[in-house]
Amino acid sequence: MLVHDLRAPLTVIQAYIDLLGQITSGPAVEKQQRYLSRMRESCGQMLRLTGEILKLSKLEAGRLAINPRPMDLGAL
Repeated sequence: MLVHDLRAPLTVIQAYIDLLGQITSGPAVEKQQRYLSRMRESCGQMLRLTGEILKLSKLEAGRLAINPRPMDLGAL
């Protein structure tokens, strides 16, 4: 439940970061773009983390199907 509650605001924040990143003129644009890039990365990390937590909770609840198959570990 918590993960779902976190994902919605993070998605909105990411959308606003992308919108602010479209501003291309002004005296502080380079600095702003640098900050926006950091914010975008952090928001992306949080979204990935919440996604992983959601997958884990589904797996523990038996609602996530896994399909194990052989693989070449040497190639990995």
